[in-house]
Amino acid sequence: MVAPKKLYDLPFSGNGYKVRLALAQLGIPVAYEVVDFQKGETRAPGFLAKNPMGQIPVLELTDGTYLRESNAILYWLAESTHLMPADALSRARFVQWAMFEQNHIDKVIGRARFLRAYPEFRPTTEEDFAGWLNEGNQALAIMEADLAGRAFFAGERYSIADICLYGYVHCAAEGGFDLARFPRVSAWIGRVSDQPRHILMSDAAGAP
Repeated sequence: MVAPKKLYDLPFSGNGYKVRLALAQLGIPVAYEVVDFQKGETRAPGFLAKNPMGQIPVLELTDGTYLRESNAILYWLAESTHLMPADALSRARFVQWAMFEQNHIDKVIGRARFLRAYPEFRPTTEEDFAGWLNEGNQALAIMEADLAGRAFFAGERYSIADICLYGYVHCAAEGGFDLARFPRVSAWIGRVSDQPRHILMSDAAGAP
């Protein structure tokens, strides 16, 4: 049976954290290898053979397959588990939120957080951050509206849709975002953190 074997990741990464959280909540132990972009390790030939995009995370399977793109990894991990949305419409909502997350959360909130932490990575201005703040707040407002009358984002129970959004949203303050403006989102963050086998972003290895 094909199973997860090793996760190539960087502890700071929200995309990597999504995978670590899912692994931990599914009780799946894996080997863990840090791939440090600051040392050029994501551009090394050995890593590019695993992911030609030069990005983490990458999940290695026991048959030698390498899975890339965090939300695709989440979908594979959740198959036939309690983390997969229960019905076709809820699964479609996961896809909807996964696309939203990559375009409006990762590339906006995640980018602002990353460049606050690593300003040497590329030149940025306060005008850049102001633009990300505006776009990120619009995305958070959409999430806030969707949570009216519901606890989670795809169906009636916690799922990979929540994990995929939580990765960068829960630490949005590190990018300059005020989550107090979004009380439903803040309450949802609390519900996610209360889930069984929840781990912190700082728990780099993720799985038990």
